[in-house]
Amino acid sequence: MTVQNVSATLAAALSLSIAVVNVCCPAVAKSVESGAKSKMKDGLGKPGKKTKQLKETFVSDASGTSEAALKSRLQQLTVALASSDAKALSALWLEDGTYSNENGQQWRGRAALEKRFTAVFASEGRLLLDFVPVTVRQLAGNVATVDGFVKFKDEPSGSPDTRFSMVFQKQANGSWLIVSASETAYVGRENLDRLKSLAWLIGEWVVEKDGSSMVVKSEWAANKKFIHLRYMLKKAGGEELDSQQIIGFDPRRDQIVSWTFDSRGGFGFGVWSRRDNQWLVDSEGVDPEGRSTSATNIIANQTAKSFSWQSVNRSVEGEPFSDTAALTIIRR
Repeated sequence: MTVQNVSATLAAALSLSIAVVNVCCPAVAKSVESGAKSKMKDGLGKPGKKTKQLKETFVSDASGTSEAALKSRLQQLTVALASSDAKALSALWLEDGTYSNENGQQWRGRAALEKRFTAVFASEGRLLLDFVPVTVRQLAGNVATVDGFVKFKDEPSGSPDTRFSMVFQKQANGSWLIVSASETAYVGRENLDRLKSLAWLIGEWVVEKDGSSMVVKSEWAANKKFIHLRYMLKKAGGEELDSQQIIGFDPRRDQIVSWTFDSRGGFGFGVWSRRDNQWLVDSEGVDPEGRSTSATNIIANQTAKSFSWQSVNRSVEGEPFSDTAALTIIRR
């Protein structure tokens, strides 16, 4: 079973403290607790694979001003490529700056870069792409690095084809120029079993309390690239509710993520991380009333037959709620 969905459904169904705040199933919880508070192919060439448009995990330790200026430089790269302007493109490098493609070929100096870009545009035409920054690091007052992915605008789905890494140097006039730029082939994740660490979830689980019960059915989906979970809640009064969750691997984040949908219209998104013997799921969502929800769900004490689940740091529209009690979930 996983946490996102369980948080509201379990807590509500089993008469625990206010689980309406959890991201997964806010509607279910609210209904039960109504009394609660309301590529560059050969170096700048044609794309190969397509790029996933998933929510980015952006990390920066640069100042706000520097970060904005560096992002602006990336945008200028995009404009020059779309305009097939080799001169303007090469002018974004230092006079002796370098560019290396994924095959290890290197061009040094603006003249060589302009010649290279001119040949690419003659062969491939204009290139409609974005440089998507993932990390920005300011190493010194006048040196910074930017790493990320190349995303082709006309091919919105699929996996990134290349990663980029750039070193920038700040000039006396305040502008940032590229010292070096390089591409490396994107290592496809599709053939890697990224969900192996959650294989123990497969099967049926159950939790019961005070006449209410919930059964969780978990199975592999899409050639074992995803895990599909269905949560079937039966409350003491006879009402039945249904929620579903998909767990997958996000190559952009290099993390496991999940999407949750409940039968009342609520939905959520979670990012999974491992800490010792625990799984933490940082979740955000929207309930049927349009309110934003957030929570951190914890899966711990996992054995072949059981595990514990708890939801903490919960809030609705920024208003905090108390943590739920820890529950023990049993394999059926």
